[in-house]
Amino acid sequence: HTYRPEMGKKLLPEVGLKEHLPLETVLQEIPLDHATNRFHKSPPAQWVQYRCLLEYIETKGEWPSAETAADFVEFCTEWIQKSAPSLLDTHPSLTETALLNLARTATSEIAPVCSVVGGILGNEIIKAISSKGEPANNTILFDGVSCKLWEFLVKPKA
Repeated sequence: HTYRPEMGKKLLPEVGLKEHLPLETVLQEIPLDHATNRFHKSPPAQWVQYRCLLEYIETKGEWPSAETAADFVEFCTEWIQKSAPSLLDTHPSLTETALLNLARTATSEIAPVCSVVGGILGNEIIKAISSKGEPANNTILFDGVSCKLWEFLVKPKA
């Protein structure tokens, strides 16, 4: 896919997207602690929590809830210990309190957040179709607590 970067109202020459890996490949082949970039020396909290949720759902066949919160914390701690032990003691999103809160709110859906993310994704689709402006590549992370959204390219460490 190629796109034309914008500078003000002027379109620059066409360029190709940076290296892209499909999400399925990222989830299967890239270790959790390798999801870093120049801004994040460890994986972003949202990425770590998302991976914990995915692993739990895949293993247990259900979403975590308030009733299964203790089981979720135990599962995540064991999974992190196996897959990325360096994150367990240092990552703020892996404290027992943070994981309990994640389990309790995992199935919550807040309408304003859905509409904000939907609008952003619609904008990214328009950029991809029109080839104007750089579209998001690989992963978009949204933190509803701090209202921050950013593109995060998950790829193997060099």
